[in-house]
This record gives sequence, C-alpha cells and structure tokens, in this order.
Amino acid sequence: KKKCTEKHVARHNIQQTPDGGKEMSKYVCNYFSLGLDARVGVGFDKSRQNNRILNKGVYGWEGTKKLLFKKKGVVGHVLESLIELGKDAQVSSARAAHDR
Repeated sequence: KKKCTEKHVARHNIQQTPDGGKEMSKYVCNYFSLGLDARVGVGFDKSRQNNRILNKGVYGWEGTKKLLFKKKGVVGHVLESLIELGKDAQVSSARAAHDR
C-alpha cells in the first residue's frame, strides 16, 4: 500500500488542512482532441499571461504557429482503431472495451 511520505509532501507541495487532512493542488490541462485545437490549447497553456488581451494575442499566435509552421500529425499513424459504442453499452473501464 502506498503512503504519503515527507518526500512526497515536499515534492508536490502538499499542505495540511485545519481538519487534519492533506491537500494538493496541481494544474490540469483539460483538453482532449486529436486535432489542431488541442495543439493550440497546449501551446497556449505553456505561454499563458496574466492579462486578458495578451492571452488573446497568445492564443492567436499559437494558432498561427501550429497552422502554418508545424508538421501536421496524421491520426492514422497514432490510432489503430476506433469504434462507437451504443447508448446502452456498459463499460467499467477503458480496457474492458478493447475487445468489443
């Protein structure tokens, strides 16, 4: 069983809460896409500013860079197969759906 050690506390900046629990905050990049929008979003997150107007410029610049200057990925080179499950499909985990 894994335990939260002092090394983990220091590495992940884990804080003690007033009620005796532990709290850890991390940034999450909430993007899932196989296309250009995801690449732009990740680039934007890396260059984000503290100013709304500057952020719009950063987003525009990232979109321009990715669209005009970056080699485009081909989904077929990464994805082996893709199936659509029906509305009534019950899948307990991603792995459980692999053999359908």
